[in-house]
Amino acid sequence: MSSWIDISEASGAISATLAFVGGLAISFRYGRKANAEIAGSAYENAGKVTVATRLSISAVGLYRITFSKENGVHIRLTEVVQGPTDTHDGRSWLQGSPFGTSFVEAGETLTSTVIFPLGESQADVIGWRVSFGFTVERRPAMRRLLWSWADTAFIPSSQFKD
Repeated sequence: MSSWIDISEASGAISATLAFVGGLAISFRYGRKANAEIAGSAYENAGKVTVATRLSISAVGLYRITFSKENGVHIRLTEVVQGPTDTHDGRSWLQGSPFGTSFVEAGETLTSTVIFPLGESQADVIGWRVSFGFTVERRPAMRRLLWSWADTAFIPSSQFKD
């Protein structure tokens, strides 16, 4: 009778250990999750255009999100130009990280506004595509393993707004 109880206790201990190890594996694999969002508006004053973008990064996993030192956070604004037969990309502006080399704690959201003063209004520009992305270190000890998130939005030119 005691050998049956010993076998039962041993199998329970083995099951508990496997469940713990499995939980750790899932935590390491899926614990660093994030969300990226961007929106923007164009403003025209005295013939000069300014685009204001609002971006946010949310850490929705279990662990802190640390931005990669090499890639980090980037915001790109690109003109969308109406040509005679199709649309194409025009000029482009790139902004570095408004957050520096910061991090986002689990459950935290970082928000910022990035302003792009574009200068004189162009008649053939129908709007701007704003792209926002960030790269994080998957595991701080293994810097070559990176994860990236991104979002893109279209901002119509003020001449086409209702």
